[in-house]
Amino acid sequence: MYKNKFVLDPWSSLDKIFNNFNHSLSTREGDQYPKVHTIKGENELTLSFELPGVDPEKVELTYKEDSLNLKAERKILVEDGQKILRSERPQGRFERNFILPFKVDEDKVKAQYKDGILTVKLQKEAAQASKKISIQTQGVA
Repeated sequence: MYKNKFVLDPWSSLDKIFNNFNHSLSTREGDQYPKVHTIKGENELTLSFELPGVDPEKVELTYKEDSLNLKAERKILVEDGQKILRSERPQGRFERNFILPFKVDEDKVKAQYKDGILTVKLQKEAAQASKKISIQTQGVA
């Protein structure tokens, strides 16, 4: 008697469909420029943007209420008599906006550009820091 070792599992087919769908979403999201790492600490947030070839003097970085906005332009410089045969790096004007998880102490915002990476450090506003609240009880025996 022949035993079939392969059993059709409809759930594995559905898993493949969802995995492919999730991969396509993450790829689309990952294509945004510039790419950024966001790291959250207890009282701070650090964003590191990849900006190779962007003049840091022409980067516009603004904070307003609960968001951080980055605007800049990346140009490909071509000399007279040259033409671009292939371009795989993003070019042109771009903008990214980030909703922040807390209010920021505007006096403690720091931004540094080094080796094509713009690092922005945002400190939580002191009034926003966690505070333990004591609970008063009355007449509890």
